[in-house]
Amino acid sequence: MLGAYQDQARVAFSGQLDDMEYIMDAGTWSGKMLGKYEIGSLIGQGGMAQVYKGRHPALNREVAIKLIHSHLVDRPGFLERFQREAQLVAALRHPNIVQVYDLDVYEGVYYMVMEFIDGLTLHAQLEQMCSQNKLFSISQSVDLILSLCNALDYAHAKGMIHRDVKPGNVMFTSKGQPVLTDFGLAKIVGGTTNTASGLLVGTPMYMSPEQAYGESGDARSDIYSLGVVFFEMATGQFPFQGDTPLSIIFKKVNEPLPSPKKINPRIPDAIGQIIIKATERNPQDRYQTWSEFAEALLMAPCPEDPQVDRQEQSAMSPAERHSAPTQIVPARKTIALDGLRPIFIRILGPVGRMMEVDRIVKGMHENPTAFPLDRLDDLLDRINISYRVTDKEKKTQIRQEAYILFGNPSKEKQII
Repeated sequence: MLGAYQDQARVAFSGQLDDMEYIMDAGTWSGKMLGKYEIGSLIGQGGMAQVYKGRHPALNREVAIKLIHSHLVDRPGFLERFQREAQLVAALRHPNIVQVYDLDVYEGVYYMVMEFIDGLTLHAQLEQMCSQNKLFSISQSVDLILSLCNALDYAHAKGMIHRDVKPGNVMFTSKGQPVLTDFGLAKIVGGTTNTASGLLVGTPMYMSPEQAYGESGDARSDIYSLGVVFFEMATGQFPFQGDTPLSIIFKKVNEPLPSPKKINPRIPDAIGQIIIKATERNPQDRYQTWSEFAEALLMAPCPEDPQVDRQEQSAMSPAERHSAPTQIVPARKTIALDGLRPIFIRILGPVGRMMEVDRIVKGMHENPTAFPLDRLDDLLDRINISYRVTDKEKKTQIRQEAYILFGNPSKEKQII
């Protein structure tokens, strides 16, 4: 079995190495027109595409334009896949998934037009923190993974598997909202039987073992990849180290996942167990659904620890971190937030169903069953920002109904 896998992997990686020649020789589109779009500066490139900042002159809208490498277009069945997957990708509407505006071909150049997100990728943030010898806090990591769980759960319900979940495909808006990019691109360029085309779909450090075998993978493959992202955020390291992509893959299918808690003792036992379960080598041993994954995260203790220095991970005990004197807080009128989420579900539909009100409330250091009424405005603002709700009428309706529900009709005329 291993010998067959090694042959498959060598074929696949040789295909990727051949692809790199096209990346290095790719010409620039900066300053040119691509159909109705003005092409600006090159902002990124990889084995599948080049990404440019662009502009739609008629709408005066900045966009990101992903040009698929020309040699990939010649792969068997590309045109059929492009047309089929393009419709599915363009139909995705979720606050944590990048909006695709257009997918088209212009004089033989296939391209995708997406919303332009003027923020760093998670990969860039991890590199910055590594250079400062810092780690994300556990609560920050859990919040981000939950947001991506919701996005992937929504997409999988629509029949879309990502197949290349990694920090480089997670971007942040100017308000810190994580947005998953590159949905559908792996399948468009790679097809269903990946190694048959000489292309291994995914990134070696994050791909699942079954993807390494050349299988197309399912939702559990994305769960594995997100588990590796979680491991990296919590520990500052990749689970498997190697000098070459192939050596990383070999370790991934032959060695058990290192204990994240041994690398970072601050990781709660429950969180460490969640990471290990998400990254089991056998898909049957992982979480089988995103709901299982998200429920485990919501049930696990999640300390509100600050970003920490990796060299001091075990230097401070939990008791020492929370030794500040207790402050006397004046009594305030409180409410139970039961009933708030149904308002969002009814008004926003799928976005409302994905909403984790309790998680946002926890981030505000408040109790959802005894929430201060004077902070309701702040809560509604945070929810709308977190889930990128921009429709003014819907925001107004949500606020009005919330204040009617919680018995403060004097404020129901207020709008967001």
